[in-house]
Amino acid sequence: MRRLLWIAGLVVLLLAAIGTAAALLIDAESLRAPLRRAASDALGRDVQIGEMRLSLLPRPGVEARDVRVAGTTDTAPAFAEVEALRLRVALLPLLVGRVLVDTLEVDGPRVRVPLDASGAPILPAPRAPGGKDAAREEAAEPAPSDGRTRPALAIDALRVRDGHVEYGDWTVSELQVDGSVGLDGRGSARVRGDARGPAELDGFDVDARFAADPATLELRELVAELAVASLAWASDGTVLRGPARGSAELGGAWSLQLDDTELRVPGAVRKQRGVPLRLDGKLGPQLSSLLQGPVDLRVADARVQLHPDLERRRVSVSGAPLQLAALHALLDPELPRPTGTLQLDGLGVQLEGTRLFGAARLEDVRVDTPGGAVVVTGTLRGEGRRLLLREARAEIGGEPVVLDGSYDLDSGLARIESRTSGVQLGALLAALGAEPNLQGLLASDMRLQISPAGGLPTLSGSGRIDLSPGSLKGFSLLRQVLGKLAAVPALVALARGKDLSRYEEEAFEQLAGDFSIERGVLSSRNLLLRYKHATAHLNGSVGLATGGALDLRGRVELAREVEAEFGKPGGSPTVIPITHIGGTLERPRVEIDRDTLAQVALAYAGSGRVREKLDEKLGPGAADAVEGLLDRLRGGR
Repeated sequence: MRRLLWIAGLVVLLLAAIGTAAALLIDAESLRAPLRRAASDALGRDVQIGEMRLSLLPRPGVEARDVRVAGTTDTAPAFAEVEALRLRVALLPLLVGRVLVDTLEVDGPRVRVPLDASGAPILPAPRAPGGKDAAREEAAEPAPSDGRTRPALAIDALRVRDGHVEYGDWTVSELQVDGSVGLDGRGSARVRGDARGPAELDGFDVDARFAADPATLELRELVAELAVASLAWASDGTVLRGPARGSAELGGAWSLQLDDTELRVPGAVRKQRGVPLRLDGKLGPQLSSLLQGPVDLRVADARVQLHPDLERRRVSVSGAPLQLAALHALLDPELPRPTGTLQLDGLGVQLEGTRLFGAARLEDVRVDTPGGAVVVTGTLRGEGRRLLLREARAEIGGEPVVLDGSYDLDSGLARIESRTSGVQLGALLAALGAEPNLQGLLASDMRLQISPAGGLPTLSGSGRIDLSPGSLKGFSLLRQVLGKLAAVPALVALARGKDLSRYEEEAFEQLAGDFSIERGVLSSRNLLLRYKHATAHLNGSVGLATGGALDLRGRVELAREVEAEFGKPGGSPTVIPITHIGGTLERPRVEIDRDTLAQVALAYAGSGRVREKLDEKLGPGAADAVEGLLDRLRGGR
């Protein structure tokens, strides 16, 4: 910036010299060659000047058109092109070494500032003795002095119209500048225009007051106010849009107010206009070391500190423990409202490549659901392109769960590992918003992942569950297995004075098995369902994305106690093949081959003692009637 001011001073002095020559010679064309040489030496670049006009009254002045300052090489774009440049000076102050510019007008300037490999601007600089180009000297160093005192300079009115500036990724168009500077180096300027780059600033307006050393043009003081009619910034789906205001003082404080902007981060943040969003910090005394110390960020009712590291192009976050309730006004309305504490411990991001580092501690972070609360305590760590959660403790519906997880920024894939031991499954299901039809003490080890689209169809993984004991509301294995032939065992029980209702309990001793999940379907090849009076060995699938639709097959083995109750003599246990289990988790439906059912029922009812009891209780011929019924069923009639 010091070099830019120095260059501007040289240009003004050259133009003042033109005005003086105009007053004395009144021959513009005779000045073209010496002026071109002087300007080229002053800027270290070839300078071309088109048509020139000089005037004497009412004040000496000069107008130059089609001024062009060459780029860094012969083939590079021009550093600057100016449609017209007009300057009027006061003649008498020149006699005492003062340049008083009445008006300096610049029409249609087009400036292109190239950057070197490190991102620093490559600016024009005076040619060193011997004609060498000093343009690539350090930008922060002042121009070499020849020992002579620079004339005092003042500009009553500076006007730039329809300017265009390209600087790295930024382009400023419709640039308008109005300003002035006094002999003591103090002045003011108002700069307006539109800017495009990493962000869009439509209708920006900067009102600045400054002070520079009259001899070196080094900037000593700067106070600026910024207003942006429409700010727009977007990155990876995140959008910030709306008006902005700011202020800055060199060697003092700066602030950027975004209260009236809208901020949206998909699936996370939806800040509305009026929700506070403000950045505050300190500036260094020189432009070469601008940012000083941390930046205070206020968002909604929360405050944190940002630590920018411009040299390493990274920023981290710290501060006092953050109460998550203070962020509720910032969250997407569809998200739950967490409470608890987030301790930011240097969690940050590398701006180039968006790589995460540092950590944050979750302390009793709680999300309330209609069925209970989910509370998590653990540490989040940034590791490159992933966010990791390690050995976190969670309480879901009051039940303890150990969690590990990760989130990949590139793929959007979330991975979750959970472990439980002896927790109440019903409380877990209720807290997670599911119907607690399945109850019991759960031991589990699961590894799941969720793809970016979200929802059950994208859930996949594997694991093992062991629920013992438990119950499935509305489901009795024996009642389902015996099906339409339930009346036959009932007759047998009646003949012996027994009640079969105790075999229809919904409680089971164990539900266990390994599982895998792919495309919303849970599959198992070794599902074990053990009741007191029967055991089922099943395999098949449960459609998680289709309301828990069942597609299972297997076999049921009845306990000796049941067979003895029905009067079956000893021998091998009765094994009943299950053709299909359909329906849903809430309403399972067991299907068994009719011939199989008939043979099973006949095995019980065919006992001689049972036949006698049937005839005794129901009358002569009852046993034959039952056996005939079974024969018809077995024959499919």
